[in-house]
Amino acid sequence: MTNILILDDCSSIREYLQKALERMDYRVFTAKDGIEASKIYARENIDVLVVDIILDPDSGTKESGIDTIIDVRECQPAIKIIAISGGAGFG
Repeated sequence: MTNILILDDCSSIREYLQKALERMDYRVFTAKDGIEASKIYARENIDVLVVDIILDPDSGTKESGIDTIIDVRECQPAIKIIAISGGAGFG
């Protein structure tokens, strides 16, 4: 079974993607920030990371989605990454 980790600061996006992917028989984990995501990918064998590259700075996280991608690549270079964003731009 393919393990997918969804990282998005928007709970409705996380829930929607989780339900859709679970209906297709994927095992899905969700995280609201990079810290939570790093704990999950440290203990689980994640095959695919779906990551919001623009995380809300007001959510309390200092790490962007791009920072998380870099961190994950260092630990799991073969992981597949799908970058998404609903944001209008960087910064």
